Amino acid sequence: MKNRILVTILPVLACLALSPHAHAVCQRGCGGSNFNAFLGDDALINDVTGTGNTGVGWRSLFLNTTGNFSTGVGAGTLSTNNADSNTAVGAAALLINTTGTENTAVGTDALALNDTGGSNTAAGAFALFNNFDGISNVAIGADALLANTSGAENTAVGISALSGVTTGGFNTAIGGNAGTNLTAGQWGHSRTVCHDSQ
Repeated sequence: MKNRILVTILPVLACLALSPHAHAVCQRGCGGSNFNAFLGDDALINDVTGTGNTGVGWRSLFLNTTGNFSTGVGAGTLSTNNADSNTAVGAAALLINTTGTENTAVGTDALALNDTGGSNTAAGAFALFNNFDGISNVAIGADALLANTSGAENTAVGISALSGVTTGGFNTAIGGNAGTNLTAGQWGHSRTVCHDSQ
C-alpha cells in the first residue's frame, strides 16, 4: 500500500522540483505589508498578494500567489495551494491542495491528494490521504479514511477507521479498524460502528 502511495506522490514532487524555480532558494524572512513569514528552500517564493501566510520547509506554500491565512510546516506542505485558511503540518500534508479551504492536516501525507475539498480535518499519517473533493470529513488516526475521494461528513477515529470508504457519507466509526469493510455508505443514512465491525 505504502509503495503505491510513493508512486503517486513521487511524480508530484518531481514536477515541483522541475518547475521554473528549479534552483532552490533558501528563503527566510517576512513578507512586509502582507504579514507573511517564510523559512526554507523556495518557501512562499511566488506569493504576490497573499496575506497572513506562514511557510516553513522545502517548497512550503510554493505556488501560493493570492491565498490568505494558510500555514504550512514541513517539506512540501501546501505546495500547490492558492486557497484560504488551510493548515498543514508534516511532510507533504495537503501537498496538492489548490482551491480547498479551511482544511487542517497534521501528519505525514495527511490530506496529501486533496485538491478542492474543504472543511476537512485529518490528524495522523496518511489520514484522508486520497481525499480529492470530499468535504467536512474528520479523520483521526493513521490511515483513517485513507481511500476517501469524495465522501462527505464522515467521522473516523482510530487507526485505519473507515479506511475503505471512497464515496460514502455521514458515517461514523470509532476504534482501530472500525468500519474497514464499508466502502460506499448511503447518502442521508447515518451509520455508526464502534470497535472492529468486520
